[in-house]
Amino acid sequence: MIELRVGVVHQVVGRDGDRVDLVVRIDGQGAAPSDEPGFYPAYALTQLGYGGWYPGQRVLVNTSAVSLSLGSGGYHVVVAPLDPPRPPGDWRTPALRRRLHGHIVKLRYTPLQTVVRAAEEPGSPYHRALRRVTRIDGLPVAVLALHGMLTPLVAALRWAWGEERRPRVAYVMTDATSLAAASMRTLGQVRRARLIDLLITAGQALGGDLEAVHPASALAVARLAGCDVALVGPGPGTVGTATPLGTTALEQAYLADLVTALGGTAVVPLRISQADARVRHRGVSHHDRIALGQLAGRPATVVLPARLPRALRRLVVGQLAAAGILRRHRVVQADPLPARPALERLPFVPRTMGRDPAADPAFFDGCLAAGMVLARLSAARAGDSGAVRAGRMGWRE
Repeated sequence: MIELRVGVVHQVVGRDGDRVDLVVRIDGQGAAPSDEPGFYPAYALTQLGYGGWYPGQRVLVNTSAVSLSLGSGGYHVVVAPLDPPRPPGDWRTPALRRRLHGHIVKLRYTPLQTVVRAAEEPGSPYHRALRRVTRIDGLPVAVLALHGMLTPLVAALRWAWGEERRPRVAYVMTDATSLAAASMRTLGQVRRARLIDLLITAGQALGGDLEAVHPASALAVARLAGCDVALVGPGPGTVGTATPLGTTALEQAYLADLVTALGGTAVVPLRISQADARVRHRGVSHHDRIALGQLAGRPATVVLPARLPRALRRLVVGQLAAAGILRRHRVVQADPLPARPALERLPFVPRTMGRDPAADPAFFDGCLAAGMVLARLSAARAGDSGAVRAGRMGWRE
């Protein structure tokens, strides 16, 4: 069921792209995550057709996720205004109007279905080329199981290429978890830090620089747009059920196979943890072991970070062997140590499951190692292997 409440806008905090942050007053809902009872942080998504927010405006608010203490960041989501916007008229930005001028519906058959302009449709500058494209010509693609892998991986990629050379990086966000790109604060931080150059939202996900109907066509668009590297994976909100198959993270198997089938090079960072309290995620997550050891049908490049603590390394290698990953895939190693300063230079602290690099170094080292491998592959594809700091990577199979 859906929990809807009527609230009143108390404060318009600010706008970040298609996201508007608000403080709303909802009376009688119990303890509020703010200094004053009854006042709650919330956000609205302008791409879904609403704007002109102001204090005193009545709004319809979805409070479901916060009431269930889910990983929504403690924010309610505004569904619609109950009072007219102020000022009236077309408040949307020119960039947003261009993205909405199309014929493809996302969030289909829901009350919030919205029309977008997809990169594949007639009228798009990519349409003619996409009528002939069925491959991505060796494009290196990192396949992410968790959204938290994005920041450390692309930070290491940028570090390996150095300050003087800047590969063009695309991030294809799938619809396995969160759907609205504008709802993600981390993604906004990544974009402001210029870690990625092009955001493509695929499937039912929406709000990217470009919209795509499917991850396959999204990757083709990334290549046509001149990207040297791509990353594909979910936004935040991974669903798990403490069962081997009941998780959105298994999308990793399908995406790795898809990249390889399209003629790309699938690079898979391992989800390794030495800090997760759940035994099933200690060492290599059981999700990785199922996705790569049982479900993936094509070999991929799986990256193992060097310099793991001895006991953890024994556990990880044993898990990879038992799951059949060593036999089914090309497992390579890279030393993450040289790239660790890349995390320190970020203007924000990257986190996964609430943990920073100091709290769970193995997770971040796995992502850094994959970023360095991705840098090496992209430089080799460009015919410029000397462009990256590959000599310090410690690459070995």
